[in-house]
Amino acid sequence: MERNSIKKALGARKLRKLLGGNYDYEGEILEKLVSKLCPLLDRVGYEGLEKVASVCSQVAVSLLEESPELIERLLKCGEGDKDGGKELVAKVYGLCSQVAREVGAAGEVGKEGKVGKVGEAGEGTAIRLLERSPELLDRVGYEGLEKVASLCSRVAREDSFVAARLVGLSPELLDRVGYEGLEKVAGLCSRVGKDGEGRGRGRERRFVAALLERSPELLDRVGYEGLERVAGLCGEVAGFSGGTAVKLLAWSPELVGREGVGYEGLEEVVGLCSRVAREDSFVAARLLEMSPALVGRVGCESLEQLAELCCEVNKDDGFVAARLLEESPALVARLLKCGEGEEEEQGGGGKELVASVYWLCSQVAVAGKSWRTSVRLLGQSPELVERLRRLGGGWKGGKE
Repeated sequence: MERNSIKKALGARKLRKLLGGNYDYEGEILEKLVSKLCPLLDRVGYEGLEKVASVCSQVAVSLLEESPELIERLLKCGEGDKDGGKELVAKVYGLCSQVAREVGAAGEVGKEGKVGKVGEAGEGTAIRLLERSPELLDRVGYEGLEKVASLCSRVAREDSFVAARLVGLSPELLDRVGYEGLEKVAGLCSRVGKDGEGRGRGRERRFVAALLERSPELLDRVGYEGLERVAGLCGEVAGFSGGTAVKLLAWSPELVGREGVGYEGLEEVVGLCSRVAREDSFVAARLLEMSPALVGRVGCESLEQLAELCCEVNKDDGFVAARLLEESPALVARLLKCGEGEEEEQGGGGKELVASVYWLCSQVAVAGKSWRTSVRLLGQSPELVERLRRLGGGWKGGKE
């Protein structure tokens, strides 16, 4: 009993010397760390704790306070090892230290002014890797952890944001797509982020984060080639609306799988909205958000006329423009119903009717310079079409 107490006191003394002398801990914080780390002395040894403290000092001193819990989890991962996991703890901390060094070294040979940012990127990636290491060890073992560390180290040199997110999602992605899939997703997200430089960092990061988070589901539904195409299209949208790009990412599998839409239909709508965004990004974003309820039901021509009308309205009244877009799916449904049974007679049925009505209202707004009249005419168009039909005139459609 007395021997154990002496041993414990000596261990605590050595830890105080290590933490206080080398890493400037003192007072209450020092005593708290000593009390938390002391029970681990027998399990990982003084040299092991010294290595942990050294790594934490290099990466982030605050990590030392979290290390006791993390070490316990790592020891549990190495329970079957001869040394009970001591070597595993040292290897994991050493690996994370290596990531921080490699990314920092890449900054030193990079552009002037980039060193500080790259160094911080290495530290951030190393911290995330250390935090997720027990989970990754459970799933892919130490060799798999080394592969993930190497990949994240490479990615962090170009985009630390993608690297940090990738580490957080890597366990799930590895389960779904394996290491090769993880590598492909990382490369894709880095390219998307790089392509978006200068278009609004905040918008781009929000989109890249969503792309990473949704990649397992998207890979299941559209495959890697589909993911590349969807990411490219949504990346265009992120240039004028990050929020809309994130929403489109969620809708894309359904739209791509919808009859009459596919990738070509999605590309057409995104292309239209990108053109509209040059004049009015608000209308472009809202039109795209309405697209799941409209794509496949009406042609891109009708959407273009709707966009033209809304851009004209939005110059004077954003509230009316927003309401016009919001109410468009219901109005289209009414017009399509009006056009039922006219396919043989007029050669286009409801879709032709919708296109003609939107074209007419757009002309009134732009050429006639009266968007208020145009909006009223559009709102009353289903009733007017029905009245004309009852009077025997019908709706001739067309753009004469």
